Amino acid sequence: MGRRFGDHSPVSASLTRTLNVILELPSVDRIITGPSKGGRHNRPVGSMKIQTIIPNGLRMVGYSDAGITSFYVVSANPEVAEREIKAKLGI
Repeated sequence: MGRRFGDHSPVSASLTRTLNVILELPSVDRIITGPSKGGRHNRPVGSMKIQTIIPNGLRMVGYSDAGITSFYVVSANPEVAEREIKAKLGI
């Protein structure tokens, strides 16, 4: 079985494609879904934002049609993962 995310937490379909792209990067070990908040936002649906680098990866926020969801990208080298994500997603 390949690397996956959201085994126990449902993820909005609008974010699934973006998360699959991130998961394919060599520096990313896995993605852990965090809490979701329903509500409005001014970001494009399906877009992601890197919030901060944490000791074992990155904390990101995804904007879906249902609201905002937090994600934790687990990586052995967070700086490299950040550069790869920014280059791949253009953020």
